[in-house]
Amino acid sequence: QQLEKDEVYRIDNSKSSCTLFMIEGDVIFDLGKYKGLRILQNQMVFIPQNIGTRMKSITGSKCMLLFWDRNMSECIWRQGCFVNICIC
Repeated sequence: QQLEKDEVYRIDNSKSSCTLFMIEGDVIFDLGKYKGLRILQNQMVFIPQNIGTRMKSITGSKCMLLFWDRNMSECIWRQGCFVNICIC
């Protein structure tokens, strides 16, 4: 996901939990009752299913969202690429 400066993005995590990886830039992130969290380049945050999320890009930013199935054994990237992950 690429975000322009000051762009606002909401994450649809109604069907599964996900993890946000900040590749470049930084965002202000609202996660449920926690407002104004700053997520910087090279950081990641786990987002539980059905927790309201909103992020606003402070700078031009790039991030990747990985959506997890219930067993946390498979990861589904937003654009439809599938990655199998073994969690032992």
